[in-house]
Amino acid sequence: MVTGSTWKGCRRGVSKQYTAAVACMRPVMDAVEHALAGIHPERGAVALRRTSLTLPVGLSDDQWEAAVLALESLGILESHQGVYTLLPESLAQTADYRRGLRQGLDEDLRLVSRSPVLAAAVPVSISAPIAASLRAGFADLRAELVNLMAATQEELILASPFWDAETVDDLGELLARRLAAGVRVKILCRGLRSDASGEALRALSKRLRASSGLEIFEWFSPDAEDALGSSTFHAKIAVADGGTRAYVGSANFTISGLRSRYEVGVLLEGVQAQRIWEAMATILKSVAQRCESLHFGRADHP
Repeated sequence: MVTGSTWKGCRRGVSKQYTAAVACMRPVMDAVEHALAGIHPERGAVALRRTSLTLPVGLSDDQWEAAVLALESLGILESHQGVYTLLPESLAQTADYRRGLRQGLDEDLRLVSRSPVLAAAVPVSISAPIAASLRAGFADLRAELVNLMAATQEELILASPFWDAETVDDLGELLARRLAAGVRVKILCRGLRSDASGEALRALSKRLRASSGLEIFEWFSPDAEDALGSSTFHAKIAVADGGTRAYVGSANFTISGLRSRYEVGVLLEGVQAQRIWEAMATILKSVAQRCESLHFGRADHP
């Protein structure tokens, strides 16, 4: 009989076989385990055959064999010359694990299957019929960005090479409210020193200097090995709370990007958004570690 310590060893070492079986043939595993749970021995192990179980019609020999091997990997069944021995204690001991595994697989499927939301910014100057055509099937890009920021509960990362005073003024009050609510805000730009983008973000930093939790990073440095002579970024990203939701698109955080040019982006959730978060966390960590040698890092309040 499988003891608790033996079960832990099985779970660590060979439960991948059981996981694969549940992932690939969930209805079969559900049916077999339901049939086994319907056996209520008063004590000890129970010898049984496939024919002694009520199983779905059409269950193939290969499916049955795969199910048996998966259950053997957990110590629930033992087989010998076509006779299978059910170990009720092991069936009971693994119940929470088997239930949790299914819940985890269901959650993974739910995260992966979430459909992206397409978003677009449409120039106000074009004709109404063309604008309607361009908006068909797209959410409003600026509105989706504002919604993402407003819903952030813990940490918000915004990355855009270029910013301008109009957009900073437009978003400043919203960012102030999120900071006041305890949200950490990290902004990545190309420069803070001389251009209009840097001037706008310096103004934002000055405006929000009373708020804790704001960090502004710049990523632009000479790089002789690069074809264009610099190390920097071109992505436009907003991502919240460890990757609960993310935006990736073409629009800079400028008035032209959000209001007067045709720009397209996508809103992501689930594992895709989590990967965006992980990438941005890696970039910001690298930026902070290398700020002295590459002249980028956290911006001090002016």
